[in-house]
Amino acid sequence: MESITAAIIASCSSLAGVIIGLFSNHFKEKHQIRQQKYQTKRENLTEIYKKLIGIVNLFPNKSPNDIMQRIKDSPSYSLEGFDAALNSIEYMIEDKQNQLGLPNLDYSRKNNLETDLSNLEYAQKEIIKNKDQYFLAKERYEKFKENDKIIFDLYADQEVRNKLVHFEVIIHNVFISGMIFEDANIVDSNILENERRNLIYVMRKDIGIE
Repeated sequence: MESITAAIIASCSSLAGVIIGLFSNHFKEKHQIRQQKYQTKRENLTEIYKKLIGIVNLFPNKSPNDIMQRIKDSPSYSLEGFDAALNSIEYMIEDKQNQLGLPNLDYSRKNNLETDLSNLEYAQKEIIKNKDQYFLAKERYEKFKENDKIIFDLYADQEVRNKLVHFEVIIHNVFISGMIFEDANIVDSNILENERRNLIYVMRKDIGIE
């Protein structure tokens, strides 16, 4: 009887060892497959993400509407109408300069005109930089979509793809629709800056760089 019990125990132990071994091999194989997929993802996406992050960082974090908030009776901007905004500002600068040339200006009026002129000239310089930066980023993003978007769509995590769509929507709202931020200089209230940071974060997380 004891020998039978010992045989049964030995058989059970042997069977348990086989089952544990099978499960262990199964998990090892799954882990290896995950690692291979992850390695393939990193090999295909590292350079693409690096390029995309560079492009995303090129986009300005404000539009001409944000820049012109300090200007009295400022022109409106939408539909990538940088030149229209710049032309309006140029007319306003000429008008302020002509008013400053009038005789018998009192101190208060002169001071107000000089402040307005300074704000206009500052906005003019900033919008020119804003325009150049935006169109450079747009051009490079279009090239990215032509050359790298297929690989991006094939390997990028769904969260990354979703965040890129969100970023595209914000860019459209800011530079096409003319959305104005409450204060573009405050990072936490700057929707474009927040979406940029979120997109870069999920790209880095997707390839294991946090």
